[in-house]
Amino acid sequence: MTAVDDLAPIREGGFQVAIDNVEDLLAQGRRVFLAGAGCSKCAGLPLTVELTEKVLVSEQLSEVSEKLLCAIRDGFEGADYANIEDYLSELVDLLAIADRRFVRRADRNAIRIGDDTYDRNTLRVAAGEIKAAISETISVGVDPSVHQRLVRTLHQPLRPGKSGTERHVDYLVLNYDTLFEDALALERVNFSDGMSGGQQGGGNPRFWIKQLFTQRY
Repeated sequence: MTAVDDLAPIREGGFQVAIDNVEDLLAQGRRVFLAGAGCSKCAGLPLTVELTEKVLVSEQLSEVSEKLLCAIRDGFEGADYANIEDYLSELVDLLAIADRRFVRRADRNAIRIGDDTYDRNTLRVAAGEIKAAISETISVGVDPSVHQRLVRTLHQPLRPGKSGTERHVDYLVLNYDTLFEDALALERVNFSDGMSGGQQGGGNPRFWIKQLFTQRY
């Protein structure tokens, strides 16, 4: 079967030299692609600012947790780009302080946030509800087609009839979704992301130690 030349319209537009240059670039040594934190907006996942806005009004939060979270948010007034990650990190820090005071049998082990005081159990419940709100917000149907097209371009030949490349490609992704793994799997590209197992996989320390000593960027 003859391979389909998806780039034919571009070739007709006089971009053959650019295509040749891209092909030459992809054929040289090890390739590393850096994807920013907003790279999956096109697939339907929210940006961090959108995620923050939705979590703040999520029905997963009790009245107490919502008030606590808003108080933490207000504490970041004037800060640059503060978001739900910062708020949750702040809450976890405060919970650690409350736990330490409790373990040391301090007389005052509750934490004041805004106009109210919260004990360690309330802080822990709030943290769990915020995580549940984040999970619910990002548990949406996604469209990995853009990621698939990128993966297909990087791992398949640009010219019909030529064999595909076996050269190594590194993906450095600055967000928390698995769309690149999904795209690689859908395109039948073998890959390793440092995880053992599938959807319920866990981290593989031996992989990361190896990467630490063998990769240089």
